[in-house]
Amino acid sequence: LNDELDEVSGQVDRTRTLVWDLRDLDDPLLVREYHSATSVTDHNLYVRGDRLYMANNVGGLLVLDLTDPEAPATAGSFDTTPSSWDEGGFGGAWSVYPFFESGTILLSSRREGLFLVKARAERLVPRRGRAGAIMCSVLCIFEIEPGATGLRRRALDLSWRQRHRGPDWSGIYAGERAILAHERLSIVDVERGAQPLFGPDRTTVLAVNGEIYNHAELERGPARGYPFRTRSDCEVILALYEGRPDDPAAWLNELSGIFAFALYDEARDRYLIVRDPIGVMPLYTGAGCRGALLRRLY
Repeated sequence: LNDELDEVSGQVDRTRTLVWDLRDLDDPLLVREYHSATSVTDHNLYVRGDRLYMANNVGGLLVLDLTDPEAPATAGSFDTTPSSWDEGGFGGAWSVYPFFESGTILLSSRREGLFLVKARAERLVPRRGRAGAIMCSVLCIFEIEPGATGLRRRALDLSWRQRHRGPDWSGIYAGERAILAHERLSIVDVERGAQPLFGPDRTTVLAVNGEIYNHAELERGPARGYPFRTRSDCEVILALYEGRPDDPAAWLNELSGIFAFALYDEARDRYLIVRDPIGVMPLYTGAGCRGALLRRLY
């Protein structure tokens, strides 16, 4: 069950789905509140077998695996408006019909039209166990020249080649002067820690590979008072930057961990690229992406 107003009214931070046990229609039982990785507004849904198909406005189609109703898991997705922010509001995927015997799913999107989608027989990137997966990957393009076209698609194509490093989530920020793409391996805050991460006013964007070991200590200390939206260990980087945006040297040495990250400040049109002092996380730099600056943070 969805309530499309709970996201836009600010009642919840992430898209909420209520899982009910309806075996006794006179006494329905709430089994679980499931919160997805984004804050988009849900609209309608259908359940077929152990799959739940949900049209989530600008979030597109989300498919949940309900094999264990008490622990829903993301099984797939399809974005009809990839250039939109993942936030509450109306527009994009509106209705979904998953009942064709062929397995084809009918998906309507308000301005984009009608989509016929079908699940792949196999994953393009096989999911490996935690021991076999490495970590996340980040790909960024900065200093984009006015009038440049096709860079968002280029960034997605390049980031997809790193998908084996982060099989749990793909995210992208695409602005006029910068693009940050992230392939995530979920370790801390599996439900809400999807990247890129955004500051309170969404003008600062962060993509990280690695782990901040002392994030809890920093959250209680210099980052205290910051309006954290997730429990990700990496969000503390945004908090420290927001506190001292003009003096990163003053807080970078406070970070303990293995990491490489890119932070873009849209309002100031500047970026910060950082690697841990030992260099555990490789960082590659290139130029010539149609005049822009290309960064890969493995």
